[in-house]
Amino acid sequence: MLGNDISLGHPCPYSDGHRCTIHEKRPEDPCRVFFCGWAEAGSHLPEWMKPEQCSVIVLTGRSIWRGKPVDVLVSAGRDPDQRMLDWYEAYSIKHVRPFIYSSGGQWFGFGPPAFQQEIAARAARGEALWT
Repeated sequence: MLGNDISLGHPCPYSDGHRCTIHEKRPEDPCRVFFCGWAEAGSHLPEWMKPEQCSVIVLTGRSIWRGKPVDVLVSAGRDPDQRMLDWYEAYSIKHVRPFIYSSGGQWFGFGPPAFQQEIAARAARGEALWT
């Protein structure tokens, strides 16, 4: 991307903290194809989960586990707080939708025990947690 690395959990070097400074010339991938779960049409995420308010980006359905979509909560300045985790746990149970999140530099899974075990094993082996 214009010579700079972009990685999850780190601010984009082209953000001024409120907007993209290269919006008109941003690359197709990852910028133009990426869409935050909060801004997706039909999103169930509440207003307070807007990334600039909670400093977390929700990636919806980025992977499938046993036929279920898996969401990912990615730090965009800070780890998900307890309010967000409580909301997402209730949402996950209601919609049978496991999710993963990072806290303190470690990744965790929320969902059925088999899902949690698989995420823990992948993380321990250094494997990708989602595709």
